[in-house]
Amino acid sequence: METFSVLIPDGEAPHALPVVRCLGAVPGITIHVGSARRDVKLRHSRHVSSFHLLPKRREATWLDQLCDLARATRVDLILPVHEPTVRLAVLWKERLREVCTLAPMPDLENFDRAVDKGQLAHLMKHAGIPHPHTLDCNGELEEALKQIGFSFPAIVKACRGSFGRQVYEVPSAEALFALLEKTAGDVHEYIAQPYIDGYDIDASVLCQEGRVLAWTMQRERLAIPDSFEPPLVVEFFHDDPALSQVRRLMEQLRWTGVAHIDMRYDEADQQIKVLEINARFWGSLLGSLTAGINFPYLACQIALGASPAIPISSPGLYFGRGITGRVRSEEALPYSWRRGNLPYILADPMPEVLSWWKGRAGN
Repeated sequence: METFSVLIPDGEAPHALPVVRCLGAVPGITIHVGSARRDVKLRHSRHVSSFHLLPKRREATWLDQLCDLARATRVDLILPVHEPTVRLAVLWKERLREVCTLAPMPDLENFDRAVDKGQLAHLMKHAGIPHPHTLDCNGELEEALKQIGFSFPAIVKACRGSFGRQVYEVPSAEALFALLEKTAGDVHEYIAQPYIDGYDIDASVLCQEGRVLAWTMQRERLAIPDSFEPPLVVEFFHDDPALSQVRRLMEQLRWTGVAHIDMRYDEADQQIKVLEINARFWGSLLGSLTAGINFPYLACQIALGASPAIPISSPGLYFGRGITGRVRSEEALPYSWRRGNLPYILADPMPEVLSWWKGRAGN
């Protein structure tokens, strides 16, 4: 494909630097970055051609300044990274498309349905897609607990939470009521799901009108103890039953764009159950690249009208946090520095070097 230029409008997003490094792995792509913050690591990446300050998304001038920046840099397309920016791009897609092409993304109704865990559970129930019993914590709880035979311990989650935040484990109904009383002034609405004995399986996809074009699948091999954060080490693998569930879900949503689907294998009934969808790029994005799938590049190609050959992902471990996973492992995991973030840092060291130096100077 011919060279092209891309504008990332949310350089402050947690996964913006991995997106830049994925695009930087392909020669000939010019990357411009807009950010609501000046002090972000990726502005020092060798892959970034220009860095620009934008207003915060909630400010009225954000859209106008983003359009002005796209015109000034003459970019071919805009590629949002984080969910709030994706939603704004969906909301203002007609205006943005007057300036340049947009990365593939869903319609607003299906976006909101996917990222709201309560709405997603409702959709999966009617579609017959396996998922945990889901309790709406904003209704009549006592009666609902009796009707569905809800079991404990349970996981309580904010309907629109992410990155493992606003997630709590409660051992009983009494603890659930106490938690909800404690969070009564919270802006979030909550759901509760029974804790599932088993292990996590995640799928990362790029879709077009509900059809899965590219995918990787991973399972946790080393988790952070007593945490809902992403694992230290994952294993990329193929699993036809899990992929089948993902295909059904994406078809129901007529999904377009990237997504990361969290699932869990239930050892009790030997089923794979869908937990939630992240309508954005994900923390193990460089792991997907190591497994052979460059999701940001493929998304850009499809947006620009190309029909790229889609590779099949390769299996293997990925050490997402460098040697930390090896050091903390209780298993004899075959550590390889090539299957981690280190090669991408060595190829683009300044974001980490300057971040380290700034932290050292601050101490």
